[in-house]
Amino acid sequence: MSHRKKRLEKLIQHRVREVENRLQKLAEARMAEERARQVLMAEEQALERARQERAEATSRLFDVKSLTLTNDWLVSCARRRDLAEREVLNARRGLTEAQKQLIVAKGEQKKIELIAERIATEERVRAERIEQRMTDEFAAQRVEAEKRRGEP
Repeated sequence: MSHRKKRLEKLIQHRVREVENRLQKLAEARMAEERARQVLMAEEQALERARQERAEATSRLFDVKSLTLTNDWLVSCARRRDLAEREVLNARRGLTEAQKQLIVAKGEQKKIELIAERIATEERVRAERIEQRMTDEFAAQRVEAEKRRGEP
């Protein structure tokens, strides 16, 4: 195998590994996004419970301490929900970035494969031309030999 072919094979293997790594990162980004969405759903449910409890506290006999506690809990749940929502957005950005990187890696792999294909085609054509030239030369030598035999 020529130095050029060996180098191309190494590049192809490198690109294949790169695509596999990008696929792994994409899967991890999808899992992170799913976890973030589940946390967000849990925080939304906690926020809804806090809203209901606050509504109940305001409808009951006025107790400052319980109203303050429920209001603090509501604010805390709202903050945690906002944080969870930011985490979901960050996870989605990470997912989008992982998808872009995968597309780039696949494109790079395809480029190298096309180059390898083109080189293989060129080498095959070159080999066919050499074979055809040898066949033509052999045929010409045979014709020349027959002419010599035929000449007195």
